Amino acid sequence: MHRFTKKAKKIMLTFIFTSIIICMILVMNFSWVSGIAGHTFTNNYYTVYINGKKAGNSLSYKSIQKAIKEARKRINDESTSLQFVDADIDIKKSKKAFGKTDSVSKLSSSIYDAFELSVNDTKQKAYVVDIDGYIITLNSLADVEYLFNAVKNKYDDSEDFSTNLHLDDIGGHTTITCSISKAGISSVKFPTVMASGVNSDDENSENSSENGTDTLSGADGSKDVKFGEKVEIIPCYVEPSQINELNSAINMVSSDDKAAELSVVVTEKQTYDVEYSVPVEYVYNDNLYNTKQNVLNEGSAGVKTIVANVTYKNGKETNRDILQETITKQAEARVIEVGTAVPPTFIKPINGGTLSSTFGARWGTVHKGVDWACSIGTNVMASCDGTVIQAGWMNGYGYCVTLKHSDGKCTRYGHLSEVLVSEGQSVSQSDIIALSGNTGNSTGPHVHFEIIEDGVQVNPFTYLN
Repeated sequence: MHRFTKKAKKIMLTFIFTSIIICMILVMNFSWVSGIAGHTFTNNYYTVYINGKKAGNSLSYKSIQKAIKEARKRINDESTSLQFVDADIDIKKSKKAFGKTDSVSKLSSSIYDAFELSVNDTKQKAYVVDIDGYIITLNSLADVEYLFNAVKNKYDDSEDFSTNLHLDDIGGHTTITCSISKAGISSVKFPTVMASGVNSDDENSENSSENGTDTLSGADGSKDVKFGEKVEIIPCYVEPSQINELNSAINMVSSDDKAAELSVVVTEKQTYDVEYSVPVEYVYNDNLYNTKQNVLNEGSAGVKTIVANVTYKNGKETNRDILQETITKQAEARVIEVGTAVPPTFIKPINGGTLSSTFGARWGTVHKGVDWACSIGTNVMASCDGTVIQAGWMNGYGYCVTLKHSDGKCTRYGHLSEVLVSEGQSVSQSDIIALSGNTGNSTGPHVHFEIIEDGVQVNPFTYLN
């Protein structure tokens, strides 16, 4: 009987020990076994640290996030402006066979205490203006709109257009864009706040924008105004020192002494008159030498009425798109008669000889030809094809021959010893028409040669080949 009792006790102890081991294994491997007086057995055990110091524990990551959010809200609710917390938050996950957890409210309170020690200086709400990557920061939406109007009004003197801000909320991210519309057209509205340093008589006025468009044209479609760059306004909180002064910001984006960061593009429909001309017309005349031209008609300019869209960027024209052309006065072509005939050529009237006197002033008078000294009886040739219009004695020229040529010029040969042609006779270039001599007013044997154009002697060397 004693042996049986001792053996039964040993079996009982073995059963209890085995049960404890089995329970411990179950606790370590199954997270759904939980909940004994604020303690737990789980794989998902989170501990939150603020700036390296433990703030509490939780089974739920979402609960920790909620506690952090409540702590931040409490910090900001206790201040008149946004407070920034410069805190290092570290949430660590671990496996715990046995650990204590905190409620959300207790965890939030503990996190709040840690946050209070990490609050930075107060930051101010402001608006970042992003102009295609060029950034300025302004104090208020009123300052933002005042800046846009100041830039626009440089190229919209009559203020036919107005700038408008409209709000976009995409996935909880708030941005504001700016458009330009015809004055009086509105859509999304913002309460007006006076711009820094700007007086306003209408504190209840409203700013407006045109939905989703960059620009609206005038009622007659004659004018468009828009900004040349993409503009985005983003609400933010910054140090007061980071906010740009309004007038300085206007100069930064629209200064005349540099390329403007924010440009204004104006497109206007313009109607204007321009003169135009047509190509010159040429009339060819085979009976006129190619050295001659005659204007048969002076012609006149015509007039076109042009309708065009003219685009200016910051007041400088960048494009002109012609929409319509209407001729209101026909142009008249200038008409020119052009000769095609080859003019005659002139040669020296003798072979050899010595140039003894040139054309021009001589002995107080004007020598009207060219002299070549040569022996009496030297052959004198026709300088060009022509007709004999004078042959014989001619006062101071002595014996003389005069030829008329097809281009209207005449040649004269003087102081001859013998004339070999007669009036009315046709001669060819190089034909012998006389022999040289020393007759008339002559100081020695020579040939006197003249070329006469329009009844006036000209320098023969101008035409001689």
